[in-house]
Amino acid sequence: MRARYASLGLFALALGSKEMAVTLPPTLVLLLLFFQTPRYGRAKSIFIRIFNAIRGSWRYWLLLLLYLIIRTASLGTFMGGYQGSIGEGFSSSLIERLLSQRSAYRVMFPLNLEIFAPNSQWFNYLRIVYLTALGSFVLSLLISRSKETIIKSVLFTGLWFILIM
Repeated sequence: MRARYASLGLFALALGSKEMAVTLPPTLVLLLLFFQTPRYGRAKSIFIRIFNAIRGSWRYWLLLLLYLIIRTASLGTFMGGYQGSIGEGFSSSLIERLLSQRSAYRVMFPLNLEIFAPNSQWFNYLRIVYLTALGSFVLSLLISRSKETIIKSVLFTGLWFILIM
């Protein structure tokens, strides 16, 4: 129970510091949808599984709703207040953001370009971390004996990447 409260508290702190945290509730839904524990059941119907996944993450959705209400009341707009390279990303359409190589680059390197240069040493460190993580993911898929786990992992990863775009 304490871990749940700590998780919600850290989510609230994350919302206050980085808007990327708004993707946590839908990510939890994807996680529960593909890797549901017996607590939420293994229903055959996709609609029941989605409902169970949302039910399993309702506290995070509630906290996100409160954040969006407070943010909208503070800024006077649902989405706004961004400037520079970050604001530029939000000005394009959803399709443009999904298909743009520049958007993918901004997701992979979520640093303000006015502060961090793309040829910075920190970018190189981040590239090494990402390549290591990708190698680890591919290796875990290669040594996995369960075809179902491989399919679920690839689907989850693909949908998660679309979600964060």
